[in-house]
Amino acid sequence: LVNKRSGKMNRSLKVIFIIATLVLVGCTKQIIKSGVTDNAETEIKLMHSYCYKNLYGNLVTNANYSIAYKWCAMSAEHGYPKSLTLLAEMYYLGLYVEQNYQHAYDYYLMAADKNNAHAQWMLYDIYSNGLGREASELEAKEWLFKAASSGHERAIKQAALYE
Repeated sequence: LVNKRSGKMNRSLKVIFIIATLVLVGCTKQIIKSGVTDNAETEIKLMHSYCYKNLYGNLVTNANYSIAYKWCAMSAEHGYPKSLTLLAEMYYLGLYVEQNYQHAYDYYLMAADKNNAHAQWMLYDIYSNGLGREASELEAKEWLFKAASSGHERAIKQAALYE
């Protein structure tokens, strides 16, 4: 990719990188301009993918929490469960935002009510450990069994211990 002597990027890779960047910027501007009207579900999923990519990074880019937060919030505004969960993660872990278990709980609850298994598992964790609210074994078990019935692998194993 990079010439070891000169430290310069291969010319053809540089051109591909510039074109890919321009396409990404163009798509981003189009989503923002369109205000999620036509093909709303596709656009919301695209916003979520930008959220995810910037929250966790990938082989090409590092995580960028401020950009991740913006994309997560835009997608979450439309009630997309996966983005609600990622936004909750940011509050739960204190990534870009101040750690706030109440906000995390609120977003997890919205996603859990849409049958997001990971959000249900995290509500189990919140109630089990009393994070931002009083610990409740009853509430924790309820969320554990919901997460298990939604297919969450760790929840299935944990729920088996109660049976």
